[in-house]
Amino acid sequence: MAAIRIALALHAVASLAFWIAQPRGFEVASRSFVEHQVVAPVLFAVSAAGIAALILNRRRTAWLCVGILGGYWAASSAVIIVAGSTVFSRIFWAGLVASFALLHLAWRRVRPDPPALLTGGTVAGIGLAALFWSCTWAPPATTRPRGGEIPARIEKAGDSSFEQDGVQVSVLGGRVVVKFGTQTAVLWPGFEYDAVSDTGIWSLFRFRSTSTPPWTCARSERG
Repeated sequence: MAAIRIALALHAVASLAFWIAQPRGFEVASRSFVEHQVVAPVLFAVSAAGIAALILNRRRTAWLCVGILGGYWAASSAVIIVAGSTVFSRIFWAGLVASFALLHLAWRRVRPDPPALLTGGTVAGIGLAALFWSCTWAPPATTRPRGGEIPARIEKAGDSSFEQDGVQVSVLGGRVVVKFGTQTAVLWPGFEYDAVSDTGIWSLFRFRSTSTPPWTCARSERG
């Protein structure tokens, strides 16, 4: 029982700290609100309830709480291991083993109480993990604005350069050159990303570097 008490206490402290550190201000019932302001306090409440149940000798409540936490971390660790590729994702092999060890220890201790609460708690924990990851999973990247698409508009290209107030701007293929006196600035329109997650999971667990394809620059009739 000492190991279970320690696990619940550590989880209560960690979930409370994680909850406090979460961003706020999201619309209620939105995915971000559920991710940051629902799952973390639920985990803290379950941990605190488990500690209180052990102190008050409410064994059945304690088994329910242990099952929820064990199921949550077993499912979350499995998701990270399968979808991740970085060294940080490999660390969760230890989390998966620890989750099963906690559930196994509780299973051995649950007698003579019926194991239904421990089993039900494990199923509930897996459901909580599914809720968390469905809310935190990033959707596929897109350049479309929310609720619609940008209509295509092709403008006729004019001269490749123009000058105004001593500033000369030239369009050369995929770059824009700006000259003022003896000073020159070269602009390469585009984006470079240090961390992109192809699967939608946190880039901490799976990422690669990438940049957008080269752009073709042209001067419109408006200048």
